[in-house]
Amino acid sequence: MPQPRYKKIEKEDYSHFYFLRITQSKSDIIHPLTNHIKDEYLVAKDAHFLGWSCNLYDHYSEYHVGFIPDSTLNDYWDYSSPIPIMIFNENFKYDEDRGWYFVSLMGLLDLHFPYTKEKIDGLFCRPFIFHCPTKANFWHMEIRWSDNEGKPIINAKSAWVQGILSQVKSYFREHCSMEQPDKYGKIVEEDYIM
Repeated sequence: MPQPRYKKIEKEDYSHFYFLRITQSKSDIIHPLTNHIKDEYLVAKDAHFLGWSCNLYDHYSEYHVGFIPDSTLNDYWDYSSPIPIMIFNENFKYDEDRGWYFVSLMGLLDLHFPYTKEKIDGLFCRPFIFHCPTKANFWHMEIRWSDNEGKPIINAKSAWVQGILSQVKSYFREHCSMEQPDKYGKIVEEDYIM
């Protein structure tokens, strides 16, 4: 949960960190032939990769996966509005059957995916990590993408964006795992407390 003294996390180096991604089931997440996370557990629609919802592993752990807040608590927190009180079976419930997997951030911010737009070749998009806490989860973050000019990519309908999303899916298919990491980066208090 957010707290009044919490501030936006803005790190330049996430290379030793992991994200924890929630699934609706603990079973049948791995494809039996490829041994990778199944596509339907990566995203319901490829467009969701433009703001891929994850949780910063460490303060947010496997234990937290089962907490399901009601829809009003899923709204982004603006760092100043009152923090709601969570009451079991009133504005959140707990589901033991939810699952998770880990997303390694090693090398993520060094990626450059090529694309062609309006017959211009040699363009590259880059990922960036955006801290966007919700009213119920301060550790919520999104992996987003910027175009060759550094502008966030927000429209998934363009053909050039579809090409990027295909590359993104392939990348994450290879870099997600069910295995809990032995070592991972930790956020220290000065990163998030004013």
